[in-house]
Amino acid sequence: MSDTPLLRRLFSWLRPARSGAQVPLRPGSGVGRGEGASASRQREQRAVRRAQLVELVKAHMAAGNIDAAAYKFKVLARDTAGQIFNVLIDVDAEAMATDPGALRQHEQALQALARKRWGMEVQGIYWRFTVAAGRASGNAVPAPEPSPFTLPDVAPHRAPEWVRRDFAPTQPMERPEADPKP
Repeated sequence: MSDTPLLRRLFSWLRPARSGAQVPLRPGSGVGRGEGASASRQREQRAVRRAQLVELVKAHMAAGNIDAAAYKFKVLARDTAGQIFNVLIDVDAEAMATDPGALRQHEQALQALARKRWGMEVQGIYWRFTVAAGRASGNAVPAPEPSPFTLPDVAPHRAPEWVRRDFAPTQPMERPEADPKP
C-alpha cells in the first residue's frame, strides 16, 4: 500500500495528539487552555464582591436606624464577573417609611456607595413590605379565620316526602340447596 497524503490524513486520528497541543475534554470546557483557573478566579471575585455589597447594605440600614431584626435581604449577582447586582429587601412595614420618595433615596444612596467604593453597579433594589405577626394587632397574635372547609351546624337529615314509609329493610334471601354432585 502506498503512503499517500489522503491515507495519512484519514488515519491521523489513530495517532495520539502532539505533546505540545492540549485538547479540551469537552468542547467549550476550557480545560487545557488555562480557562478553568480563570473561571475559578471569577467565582472567587464574585463571592468577595457580593460579600462587600452585603456589608454595605447592612451598614446602610443601620445608619438609617432600621433594626436588623426588622429586615432580611438577598444580594444576587447578575453577571459572571461580579460587577452587576440586584438587592432584594424584605422589611417590616412599621420599621421604616414606605413612601416612594424615601425608598428612592435609599436606593440612590446604596447605588452611589457601591459605585464609589468598589465600582460595582446595583441595577435594581426591590422592596417587599410585610407586617410581623406579633405586631398585627398590638402584641397579640391574631385569631385564625375559620376554615372554609368546616361545615356549619345543620339540622339532621330528613328523607324526602316521596320515599315510601312502608318500605322495610331487606332480609337475606334463602338460597336453594346446591345439588350434591354424584
